[in-house]
Amino acid sequence: MATMRKRGTKWQAVVRRTGNKPQSKCFIKKSDALIWAREIEGKIDCAVTPLDMASLSKVTFKDLMVRYEAEVSPAKKSASSDHYTFNIFKSFAFVNKTLNNIRSRDFVTFRDTRLSDVAPSTVRRNLALARHVYEVACKEWDYPIPTNPLTGPVALKWRELCSVI
Repeated sequence: MATMRKRGTKWQAVVRRTGNKPQSKCFIKKSDALIWAREIEGKIDCAVTPLDMASLSKVTFKDLMVRYEAEVSPAKKSASSDHYTFNIFKSFAFVNKTLNNIRSRDFVTFRDTRLSDVAPSTVRRNLALARHVYEVACKEWDYPIPTNPLTGPVALKWRELCSVI
């Protein structure tokens, strides 16, 4: 809900929504301010306006894993293997990076390190779980993650891993 306040002879409309920067504008008529505020709220609700990327600087990949393990994994048949995989990920330093600082190369390093210890199919399953964590964060938890670092070049490497098996 927008806030309207009188400032001298004008009306100021302020729209605040979680994940977005506050927006404000001054109008001579209060009715114009209400119309503008409803329009901005509608755009935010329909995701026409971009989300505030600053919210990604507060959440780490480890936070996503903990939430995924608590909310999504219990409903899966593979809950125990998810727990094991998350413990493997937690031994790598990049999981403590914020979401706006994690890059594909972090997962490439993870992949290459893990390949020296386990079979390619295991690494593929580990990376698939991490990719799903990102997908759930974007689609269900509404994190404004512009691109999943586990798609693109890293996904092409997965296909190479499949051919090795």
